[in-house]
Amino acid sequence: MKSCELAEPNPGSLIESLRAFGYSLPTAIADLVDNSLTAGATSIDVHFHWSGGHSAITLLDNGRGMSREKLVQAMRPGSLSPLEERDTRDLGRFGLGLKTASFSQCRRLTVRTKTKSAELTERTWDLDHVGATGEWRLVTMDDPVIETFAQPLEGLESGTLVVWQLCDRIVSPGIDPDNDKAQRRFLELADEVAHHLALVFHRFIEGVPPVSFTVNGNKIKSFDPFLQKEKATQQLTEETLRLHGEAVTVRPFVLPHHSKMERERYDLAGGRRGWGQSQGFYVYRNKRLLVDGDWLGLGLRKEDHYKLARIQIDIPNTLDADWQIDVRKARATPPAALREALIRLAQLTRTSASNIYRHRGARLGSSSTQLVLLWDRRISHGKPRYELNREHPAVKRALSSTGCSPAAVETMLRLIEETVPIPTITIDVSDYPDQQREPFEHTDLAELVRLGRELTDAMIASGAKPDEAAARLSAFEPFNRMPHVVQTIMEEKSNV
Repeated sequence: MKSCELAEPNPGSLIESLRAFGYSLPTAIADLVDNSLTAGATSIDVHFHWSGGHSAITLLDNGRGMSREKLVQAMRPGSLSPLEERDTRDLGRFGLGLKTASFSQCRRLTVRTKTKSAELTERTWDLDHVGATGEWRLVTMDDPVIETFAQPLEGLESGTLVVWQLCDRIVSPGIDPDNDKAQRRFLELADEVAHHLALVFHRFIEGVPPVSFTVNGNKIKSFDPFLQKEKATQQLTEETLRLHGEAVTVRPFVLPHHSKMERERYDLAGGRRGWGQSQGFYVYRNKRLLVDGDWLGLGLRKEDHYKLARIQIDIPNTLDADWQIDVRKARATPPAALREALIRLAQLTRTSASNIYRHRGARLGSSSTQLVLLWDRRISHGKPRYELNREHPAVKRALSSTGCSPAAVETMLRLIEETVPIPTITIDVSDYPDQQREPFEHTDLAELVRLGRELTDAMIASGAKPDEAAARLSAFEPFNRMPHVVQTIMEEKSNV
């Protein structure tokens, strides 16, 4: 090979370019947490220190810490090649996370650390210093503010403190500390970070041993996107796919319909983006969430009737290149060899999720052990239409009533069926995805009991015994969710 010119990058220009990797504040802090977990930390504390334009953010962990040599190596951009073999528990990827995540939010990054056998050591990247000197030179700061931040580290046997100062991407330089609006926004960002950590690291928070997270002293509770503690959550069949001999585990879930959950829990379970945007695949790498709620470019659209479908994928860090994991660890692209299987599993899960809604809008059968609904869903000329169930006791009674001709009742039913305002309903479901009214919502008990009696009497008129009719009431909506009403009517009929 012939000798060529040396083309070294300009330090000031390149380090400014490293700020543009597209991190948000939550994803940047999550990247710091990865380092803490890789270092074996069981306690991670994030703190937002408000001081106007001099505000700072710190992260303290009780991990193994670093010696001076390892700290300098960790502070070097590109400290470890993505081609190098990593420990299977390593959450890193490019050896850039600490630097790029920090530079994306601040102009001064300080790391102070200690191990069980090594004294405190500290190094700082100051972007203004790099730009002024044109050198990739770490410095040691003599900053009393950092001394204050570092006091909790003193009491640890080992650990690491990361300090972000000159946070120009978070707080405008020169902003007055008395600016209440800016301070509120700063603290709102802390809340956003807490929610993000609760989701991304929920399996560590719930793990053995559990990892404790706090933001501004407030302990973070895990947020399980699959609601595995809810009785109505369905886990479908787990599958293990293989790529280059490595296992990719896929666990599909269908979450509960909102009628099966308390309103407050349901609202929380929708996450910050809402139920509609939270459907899809959740890709984990070493239990750390990379992608939440996305169909991964597999040609599947997010639609409201699939919003209960969430699918967990676990991949090892040995498949990073195949999944095209990016620097921010916020994107993953399925390998071509797995796309067909993932589409199949997604379609099965989406169908099961859709059936949760169809269950509420279609008759399931005439057996007394199955739910009998008022509406039938049918396909006519390739289009869905909705008909009233003529076998429903209330409809049969209306048709056989002596007070009105069957033809008149049938005319009324046909008009109702043909004028269901589907376009308006569709718009309302889209505009208010999590605000759908429950049947007989806010109806008082006396009215519900009256309606239950009417339906029970309709079954008796069709030949059922009084106590049998009352018992069958729980097979009809909405009384299948009103055991207190059914019990009241059963007691009435048993005394007849």
